[in-house]
Amino acid sequence: MSNSLPSAKNLRAEGFNLALDDFGTGYSSLNHLCHLPINRVKIDQSFIRELHRMKERTMVQHLISLCKELSVEVVAEGVETLEQAAILSAMGCNLMQGYMFGKAVDANRFGNESFKPFGLTSENWPSTRPSSLSR
Repeated sequence: MSNSLPSAKNLRAEGFNLALDDFGTGYSSLNHLCHLPINRVKIDQSFIRELHRMKERTMVQHLISLCKELSVEVVAEGVETLEQAAILSAMGCNLMQGYMFGKAVDANRFGNESFKPFGLTSENWPSTRPSSLSR
């Protein structure tokens, strides 16, 4: 990390936004939140996949709260169901990515008018509380 810190600071000074990807797994750590000049944390999909379990749900809630306290945006990776989106939204996570919103597409297709990656509207966005937890 000490080798990349000057580069990261230079990029931020030039106006770039930096994200810490796959947070909570691998090489990402709480230490990075303290020392790297990041704007955004992307919570790893392994936590999102298990949101129906109390332990993972508690962990994600605290990660979101911690990031908010540090003025760092949070993105939930791997959102695949409306229930996951509703839980995350209730926790205050408003940035999400995953198959629920659309699968990865070729860059040429992305700009095509007929491509509509987000099938969500105000009519089908979850407005009710998520179903009960399993333990």
